[in-house]
Amino acid sequence: MLITISGFIISVALLIFLTVKLRWPSFLALLTSSYCAGLIFGLSPEVLMSLVMEGFGATLRDIGLTVALGALLGFILEYSGATHQYC
Repeated sequence: MLITISGFIISVALLIFLTVKLRWPSFLALLTSSYCAGLIFGLSPEVLMSLVMEGFGATLRDIGLTVALGALLGFILEYSGATHQYC
């Protein structure tokens, strides 16, 4: 019980430290803190990698098309000049 609470506190503190103090991108900070939490909770590196890949793949499967279409729309708006502000 104590290792669960302390592991959670350490992983959240690491996430806050990486994003606020070191100004890491949030994706890398979240990925790093999740790896550290998994190691603290006793997962082997092989199991941890497979769980992260499985979860990341499921997330991309669910929102991947939305992100891709949003990036395409942004590119089209930039290329057409719709995002330029003329004063």
